Amino acid sequence: MKKWIVLLLMMTIGLMSCSKDKSGKLEKDSPAYNFAKELAVANPYLDPDKNQVLITTSHGTTSTGDVIKVIFENFGNRTGQLKGMPAPRLKSMIEGIAEDITIKKVLNNKADEFGIKVSAEEIDSIINAQYEQFGSEEKFKEFMTENGMDFEKIKQDIEQGIKIQKYVHEMIGKDIQVSEAEIDEMYEEDI
Repeated sequence: MKKWIVLLLMMTIGLMSCSKDKSGKLEKDSPAYNFAKELAVANPYLDPDKNQVLITTSHGTTSTGDVIKVIFENFGNRTGQLKGMPAPRLKSMIEGIAEDITIKKVLNNKADEFGIKVSAEEIDSIINAQYEQFGSEEKFKEFMTENGMDFEKIKQDIEQGIKIQKYVHEMIGKDIQVSEAEIDEMYEEDI
């Protein structure tokens, strides 16, 4: 059970990642490209040769290639599970991931503009918590290997997630103040 929770956490963090390749184009004959080709049989808009733009903002675009990369990186060896998914459900999932990627791109760009930095110690703290969840570093890395996940990619995703979290806190978190009386009132309402 705890491994599934950790996997879900890692997938959520993974959705925060933005591809370093700004085009979103999948490399021909790569595993992600081949996966997209298979999905495109039932969902033509996913054809990696077309790399359809799903969302455009002032911070760039998010394409089907971007979404497939994120899915492939986060599902690893389990991408096959998506091949049998009904087309409307898969399309809904693709759209949701595209929105998440776009939001993360915007927030990441804003964090960069604001000069937000993440230390190695902050990243290591999250990684060490994962080791503890799994019982050891070896068990964690074994789980990642078994599921086709890349450790360096996970570290990048963690870094980006921390950066975005710091930016959001800096922009709105510092202005939110909750008094002891408000906490007590909320507590009483929930009882």
